[in-house]
Amino acid sequence: CSEGTLTPATFTCEVDVVPVVLIAIAAVVVVLGVVALIRFRTGLCKCIPGDKSAKAARIRAQLAADKTRDETAEAGLCSAGVPPYWTNDGRTSFDQMVYVGGDSEHFFQRVLTDTYQPIVTQDRPCPKTTSPCKKTPGGCPCNQPGGNPGLPGAFVVRRVIRVEDSELWQRYVDRRGAIMETRADELPFHAFKPPVLTGDSVSQRAGTFEPLRDDGNEFYLWHGTAVRSALSIAQNDFTLDMAGSHAGTMYGRGIYLAESSTKADEYAHEGEGHYSGVHALVLCRVCLGKVYYTTTRNQEAGSKVKAGEYDSVVGDRSKSAKTFREFVVYDADQVYPEYVVLYSRAPSLEAAPAPSRFHIEVPVYWNNCHRDPSSDPFTQTYTVRRRTHDLLQRLVTGTSTSGKKVLEAQRVEHSKMWSRYAACKAGLLAGGARYKAANELDGNLEAGHPLTQVLLEDMDSENAISTENLQEDANELLLWHGSSLSAISSISQGGFVIGAEGHGHRFGKGAYFAEDLDKSLAYTTKEGGVRTVLLCRVACGDFSYTEEQGSPNAHSLAADAGKHCVLANPAGKGPREYVALRAEQVYPEFVLSLEP
Repeated sequence: CSEGTLTPATFTCEVDVVPVVLIAIAAVVVVLGVVALIRFRTGLCKCIPGDKSAKAARIRAQLAADKTRDETAEAGLCSAGVPPYWTNDGRTSFDQMVYVGGDSEHFFQRVLTDTYQPIVTQDRPCPKTTSPCKKTPGGCPCNQPGGNPGLPGAFVVRRVIRVEDSELWQRYVDRRGAIMETRADELPFHAFKPPVLTGDSVSQRAGTFEPLRDDGNEFYLWHGTAVRSALSIAQNDFTLDMAGSHAGTMYGRGIYLAESSTKADEYAHEGEGHYSGVHALVLCRVCLGKVYYTTTRNQEAGSKVKAGEYDSVVGDRSKSAKTFREFVVYDADQVYPEYVVLYSRAPSLEAAPAPSRFHIEVPVYWNNCHRDPSSDPFTQTYTVRRRTHDLLQRLVTGTSTSGKKVLEAQRVEHSKMWSRYAACKAGLLAGGARYKAANELDGNLEAGHPLTQVLLEDMDSENAISTENLQEDANELLLWHGSSLSAISSISQGGFVIGAEGHGHRFGKGAYFAEDLDKSLAYTTKEGGVRTVLLCRVACGDFSYTEEQGSPNAHSLAADAGKHCVLANPAGKGPREYVALRAEQVYPEFVLSLEP
């Protein structure tokens, strides 16, 4: 074109406008296409919605509402709304693990099965204990489908534990909110193709899995590790210093997760002892945010996240090596380890034996539940949380007419005493033994159940006392024991000493217990303005039943008959007393201080 009349900083051209406009539009389309392709290939993984500004405004409004709720929350409370299916409602701080009910376990079986892929990588250890194969690209011959023993064809759920931790949940929600706020102008992110494997399974179970923020790339993903390590993560969160220490660091040191249960299972090493034949996967809520996508190994990928360009890394080995996609985050607050799934490997679901209900080695609500009581000893006492305190108060009220108030309640976690007790209980159950229950002995099948047992069954006690792991076949009960403060202190630190206490042996030598708290209170003394009692686990085993008013040699008669415990029911009218013949039959779990 030619210059027209010049004025400062301007000029005019005479042109055919239509061709120019068409060329300009075509150029813009080409540029946008190239930019979009480059962004997808380099991992920006985002798209521009039609009404981006409106979407961003809605997100900012939600974030503002969340922030307001945080600022107005009471100190010490969980301001982030917790999932409605949790046993804790968020009105107080909490940190506990609870067993998921058996009626929900099939949901987790579905997620395990739906995310199974018959693929092997070099990360799956050779199963041979002698002369194992070396690490082989594509997996060793022993692990191939159809090999010997071959790739497991199915994973069978044995038990599921839910993690309810208000502080950990708050940190996760805050981090998710910060990511969404930072990336508000880039939302929603590009959808994964193909979709993440866990998506369909969890989306149909709102009563078990909290709805996800799809616009922020939030997913449920697996993390495989040893059983005790999984329990430790559930108890103490992920530790980035250890992340990748066993699985490798293909994309830098971070928390590695998988959509495929098969991939996660590669790192779920079989346990020993109590956990022999048992494996663990942690099912985590993960906020990936803005993803850096790569199809190649890149140990420096994490640096892009640390620089603030991205929030996570997806290593797509399914394209480059025909194996799996791996998901990596570098901030523990982007992960909430909500479930620990304990399972066994099997050739197929059809060939798997009916799984028995599995219990972890120590009570699931203990702070030390992840530790090995035989090789990692612990001796600690904890003041119980409010929910447990309230449950114990209801138990006190229900087993007594005195109206006593629980002033303080402590839980005893003592590895040596617990190991001794667990071994005794296992011995009672050896050979599939089952003993007659108390109500089968007094002729009162309907009303003869121990009072503490009846009350606990009527309460929602699983998340506080875990009555599910009371072995009914061993006549394991929670029973009261009253004594002096000094005697109770000694018992809680080292266990019972049979015949040591000096308030008589009406039914012979042994450790005496009652289901009726008033009976136990009669043996207490008022000290320091309180009366102190123990609530103990007692593995009664086989009862020697008597209705005599007294029998000083009852313990000898019981032992001679091969019995484990005397159940005394004077004149058939009670109150009943339980006399354990051996100290290892008892675990003193709770110490209660009651108003006098």
